[in-house]
Amino acid sequence: IFATGIKGGFSSFCVSILKFYDTRYTVFQVISYIVRRTLMINGSIVVSGGASGLGAAVVAKLSQLGLKVASIDLAENKKIANNDDCASYICDVTNADLVSQTCAQISDDLGPIGAVICCAGIAPSSKIHGRKGSHDVALFEKVLSINVVGTFNLIRAAAPMMKVNEPDENGQRGVF
Repeated sequence: IFATGIKGGFSSFCVSILKFYDTRYTVFQVISYIVRRTLMINGSIVVSGGASGLGAAVVAKLSQLGLKVASIDLAENKKIANNDDCASYICDVTNADLVSQTCAQISDDLGPIGAVICCAGIAPSSKIHGRKGSHDVALFEKVLSINVVGTFNLIRAAAPMMKVNEPDENGQRGVF
């Protein structure tokens, strides 16, 4: 977890996250804490991988809290179609230019981006070497492209937008 715009409070932020880890809070409790502590309430939250799995669950929970949420994924999140404060955007996180364009559109539609939650990812299972031969290098490269490069692309596109946000009472402008 990375936070932007922290002035001297990074260690307390890390300690808070470690407290959550030590006491085994749920992902949603950690996300709620991050939203309450570091997000400007009038900002929007971008969730990659928001059409299915963990991403869809995060989008659902955040929208239940009444927050502005943008789901980005290869497929549309149809569950948020009727919510004025939420929107679904079709975007391939491995395409840096498309991610930048989508973030700009989200900012125009829902207001300044205040948080990014990266849930886009795949986890195909394969042995390094098994009866069927060695692990497919192309599959491994696809996993890295979505899970690592996709996360980097989204953070890279959102960071300059967060930099111009008005800092909150803790000097923070957003959270990844």
